[in-house]
Amino acid sequence: MFLVRKDINVLILTMLVASFLFVSSASGQAEPNRSGDANFEVILHVLVGTTKSDVGDPLPAGLSNVARQLRSDFGVQNTRVLQTFLGRLGNGGSLDYKGVSGTFAQDPIPGSPSFLEWRLMDLRKAASDGGAAIYQLQAIYFGGRVPVGAGSSNEAGKSSGAINYEMVGLSLQRLVVAEATPTLIGTLGQPNSTSTIYLVLTVRNVE
Repeated sequence: MFLVRKDINVLILTMLVASFLFVSSASGQAEPNRSGDANFEVILHVLVGTTKSDVGDPLPAGLSNVARQLRSDFGVQNTRVLQTFLGRLGNGGSLDYKGVSGTFAQDPIPGSPSFLEWRLMDLRKAASDGGAAIYQLQAIYFGGRVPVGAGSSNEAGKSSGAINYEMVGLSLQRLVVAEATPTLIGTLGQPNSTSTIYLVLTVRNVE
């Protein structure tokens, strides 16, 4: 009887140890991945500027450094916000936007809208060599399809003939921006216009 009771005690002890190890392992696996659960806010400002000295609408205070850069590097005197896009995504997330827009066409052809598209792929938070927070993007694209008249105009100014859609846009690979810092990432010319589009990207943590 003593040997049987001893064997039962050993068996019970073994089962308790095994249960403890299983619960500890499951608890470790259930710990949240903080970087994976992070939420980021992406803001894309689409600015339009010219070198004319006309007084334009003032830019938001947060874009003051960008305004100085545009004056210094491009001689831009008149700048305004054309559009602002916002998206919220997690670590490693992507964004895909498509819509009708007047961003590119200054004189739209009646019944032929312009289509805008912008994509952001694989956004991840990291740290620079100095320890400052930065964000890495695998790719970003901003562009669209604009109508281009292939016919001619009559005496009344009415266009006739076919309308073709042409692709315009900017594509960037492997981009890095600093935390909560509006960053000029590229420029685009506007069809039939002397104006230039300036793309400004801001990424910030919203946890």
